[in-house]
Amino acid sequence: MKEQAELTGRPKDDLKAMRILTAALTVGVVFFSVTMIFARQFAGEPPLGDKQLLVDKNALFIIVTTVAATGIVVARLLYRKRINSIKQSGKSLTDKLNQYRTALILYLAICEVVAFLSVIFFFLTGNFTILIITGIMLIAMLSKMPLAKRIAGELDLDWKEQQELE
Repeated sequence: MKEQAELTGRPKDDLKAMRILTAALTVGVVFFSVTMIFARQFAGEPPLGDKQLLVDKNALFIIVTTVAATGIVVARLLYRKRINSIKQSGKSLTDKLNQYRTALILYLAICEVVAFLSVIFFFLTGNFTILIITGIMLIAMLSKMPLAKRIAGELDLDWKEQQELE
């Protein structure tokens, strides 16, 4: 398995790259959602809209909500675990940013999978209520937008490291 490439720029450039990554993943979910909303409007009857399994749309909403809640809990736990590991590592700022990027990508990937799943269930059933989950996942993704102040606080960076980041 190929190891992930390390960030090689200045800390400011690394921070900018992480912001672009977060924005790109978030915009991808938004574009997919909008595309599926338009497709659903012009597609006629939802593929699974009349199936006995999905007749009770509230039950499906509960299932999707449970998956989303589980996804958020797992993403937050893994993120927090990795952040704590970074804080205790005592490594250089570049190494800390590399590890932070890994934690961020994992968090965003879990949120993105749940968001895509909710959009797919919306498309299959035509139940607009399921898109609430997509919105919540987008908010969760945007809540981790890498900002210098947020990273400095989460990683307990010293004054010198904060200056390099800003």
